[in-house]
Amino acid sequence: MKVIRFSLLGLMGIMSLMLGACATGSIVIESEPEATPTVATMSIRERATVAEVPNTIRSDFRQRLETYLYADTYYQRRAMQLRQATNWSYLNRLGTGGRVKPGNDLVIEYDIVRFDAGDRSERMLYNGYRDRGAGSVVVVARFLDVNGDSLASVEATSQLDKGLFGGSMKRALDTAAKQLADFAKQTFL
Repeated sequence: MKVIRFSLLGLMGIMSLMLGACATGSIVIESEPEATPTVATMSIRERATVAEVPNTIRSDFRQRLETYLYADTYYQRRAMQLRQATNWSYLNRLGTGGRVKPGNDLVIEYDIVRFDAGDRSERMLYNGYRDRGAGSVVVVARFLDVNGDSLASVEATSQLDKGLFGGSMKRALDTAAKQLADFAKQTFL
């Protein structure tokens, strides 16, 4: 009986790994700050873009970036996601709870320069073999001080290439947003 139970748990674990999508990412620092000022507040601003990116992707990326930037723990991120999804007034009165507060000490100005959803059916069929059907997102961000001077610029790239059911591009957006927020926190806090 115990052998069957452990076998079922093992099988369920393997299936969950196969069903989950895999998004990989990298960040390239194009220009580093000469002197890194410590800031207490940060804000987010999207630049006008030339790339054709659906509005739902734009708003989804912004929400994910805000969540990773202003919330430090898993529970704070879940509370922010609930707040963004529901717009309940009592949730909006709560603070974010994170170390970073909204403000203008540092402005993260970003632009989604490339968005390719890929082919979900190919990702399902080939499951990452030679990046068939892979989707990708590239975000370029500049970090500006109070005067509008550029402190640093980075390029975050994320690629979704695996998943038994093809995966969702939201995983790639999530990876790129987390990379930008982590860079901002590690560099300017």
